[in-house]
Amino acid sequence: MAEAKGKGIVVEAFPAEGPIDYKDVVAKRMKLSGGLTRADLRRFALKEGRLFEAAYDASAAGSAIPEIWADDIARLREEKAVLSQIVKWYPDLKGKPGDTLHLPRISVVTFAAGAEATGATAQAPTTDSVPCVISERIAEVDITRNVAEDATPGLIETINDRLATAYEYDFDAQVLNVLNNPAKAIAGTLTEGGAMKGTVIAKACGSIRAGTYEPALLIIHPVQEASLMQDSQFVNAATYGDNSIIKSGRVWDYLGVKIVVSPQITATGGTYRAYLLAREAVAYAGKRDFTVESDYDVQKRQTMIVASGRYGGTILHDKGVFEIKTVEA
Repeated sequence: MAEAKGKGIVVEAFPAEGPIDYKDVVAKRMKLSGGLTRADLRRFALKEGRLFEAAYDASAAGSAIPEIWADDIARLREEKAVLSQIVKWYPDLKGKPGDTLHLPRISVVTFAAGAEATGATAQAPTTDSVPCVISERIAEVDITRNVAEDATPGLIETINDRLATAYEYDFDAQVLNVLNNPAKAIAGTLTEGGAMKGTVIAKACGSIRAGTYEPALLIIHPVQEASLMQDSQFVNAATYGDNSIIKSGRVWDYLGVKIVVSPQITATGGTYRAYLLAREAVAYAGKRDFTVESDYDVQKRQTMIVASGRYGGTILHDKGVFEIKTVEA
């Protein structure tokens, strides 16, 4: 405790009739010079014949002590959004009525040997379409007026940035839902009893090429990535002539296939899925781009920040999607 006014105030001895209230004694003396009153002395304590100022701690201060938000705002989770750039986007629905885009497909046209003065055999390639149904994805954050007034500008900015990041992360989940939809036909599934290895990728590439599609992308789980990084054949720069894997410590390209790692890949009981895709095998159509809107509710005294977007996706080339299942320890 700090001594009041820098000096202790000596309290006179008790009179013969018994103890008296020392606060009255001191108040009378101080009042003569316009000093402390009895109310002022409530925050003082008596110790060894001297008055000391009592501790003004956090419990006493209460709401007088402001809570300060740090300028550097921590994210609860660093999200990895990676799949928005690997799908084929169709802008046809933007600014037009309708909530479904039909994507036409035409079967393969073949050539044959020709003979002099003989025409070719006419072909009628089959044309069908794949529907891409649009749906809305939305998120809302409400900020009270008190928070808006007291919070650092960085907090509000980070919330807006967080909404954009969450939107991309959700998009990854929607792409994987399309790939993992049992109702969607795909080229096939390669089921391995062991972990992900370079030989597994090579085998899957051969399978999808048998269906005349060239593999371009492989989406794997971080656990499968860890297995690949421990596969000596996979990281052997002498074998594959490219030491970028060893230098970067990340998986990027292998056998001409770009490898993308997503933590949202489905895993069940130690079995992990991976997807080998041909280019433009998955198609998406956007109706409304990511949009952030805000409105103020006077009655609740809070600002509502709403982020939304409208899009839909589908497998456009079913023979261009190959599923891989591995068992990771």
